[in-house]
Amino acid sequence: GESPGGVRFAAKRAKAAKAARAGGRAARGGRRRR
Repeated sequence: GESPGGVRFAAKRAKAAKAARAGGRAARGGRRRR
């Protein structure tokens, strides 16, 4: 339903996913490679 907490959580998750897809991939790959 319409919940402030749910919306906030969804937004946070979306932002995190976007960030991970944008730069998280390179950062994670580089760290793992090292």
